[in-house]
Amino acid sequence: MNDALLAKWMWKLKNPSFEGWWKDILMSKYAHCINRKRWSSFWCKLKKLEQMVNIHCSFELGDGRSIRFWHDKWVDQIPLKISFSSLYKISDNHDAKVLDVLIGGKLNISFNRHCSRMQYLDFLELQDRLQSFSCSNGADRIRWDMGSKGMFTSKTLYCWLDDRGVSDVAYGCIWKLKLSIKIKVFLWLVYKRRLLTRDVLMAKGWQGDVICCYCHHLESADHLFFQCSQHRRLWQWFLNRFDFHIRLHNMNDLIAFFNVTHKYWGPAVQIWCSAFLWIFWKCRNEITFHKGKVPSYRNMGSKVLALILYWSDLWDVGLKEQVFSLSPDLQELPIQLMDAVEE
Repeated sequence: MNDALLAKWMWKLKNPSFEGWWKDILMSKYAHCINRKRWSSFWCKLKKLEQMVNIHCSFELGDGRSIRFWHDKWVDQIPLKISFSSLYKISDNHDAKVLDVLIGGKLNISFNRHCSRMQYLDFLELQDRLQSFSCSNGADRIRWDMGSKGMFTSKTLYCWLDDRGVSDVAYGCIWKLKLSIKIKVFLWLVYKRRLLTRDVLMAKGWQGDVICCYCHHLESADHLFFQCSQHRRLWQWFLNRFDFHIRLHNMNDLIAFFNVTHKYWGPAVQIWCSAFLWIFWKCRNEITFHKGKVPSYRNMGSKVLALILYWSDLWDVGLKEQVFSLSPDLQELPIQLMDAVEE
């Protein structure tokens, strides 16, 4: 209850349209104070609640003075620091405002090192995404996503805390899926980075080859499932089918993607993504332990399709319709995968 009541103070601090002398005092005293030892207990508590409030807030761009470019949700329902995490990591100013970045229709972003090829492509994609955005003379507007009228109420936050708690956001995404327990455990290990990929084995003292079986990079869970060129193209094909112009770099990005798509497609997207991850792992093990060949995209697509059909015995009629609706003609899926990549 205390958190729900205190969160209203944080909401007012973030709301550009709200003015008050207490707000001016707090912002002038603590907004630029880096030394946490000088923070009051009240301000410390507010800062702990800030991330929880941010999860349920989105912004409508006005003058861009109060919207944080990387941290706030103002383009999509996912902050740019997640959808373009590779650029966020090397940017000089993580707390830049939109006003400071969108200047004259161009992006004013400086990086602390040279961009790799993939980061450069991400930057071009970010430019394309923001072409339709420009700062105006009006003030930024904030919206509370949990309320029908867009205004914060302590009741809505309290109900969310009471019903869902503050447990790991991935818990419901993984353990409530209509899949076998083996697949759920596998997904949880990937999320927790406990799967026995080569980097984990090396940390345990293993002396074998630590290079990815598809390329010349160190094999980690993030690399194998999301960043390796062998699999990255398949992800892009899948995401583009739903008009989601994002890049997945790790399991956290995928969980955030699940939370966005669940209200439109239910668990169907999560099931398809789980099938991709499992087939990626099975193909990797086939190459590593049985000297198998690198599978073609047609072959990998066929395996994903076969797995979806095998899993369908676990579902009711409604879920089957949801899952199968994502592919109008299942028999063409492997060909579409291959053609999309070759383009």
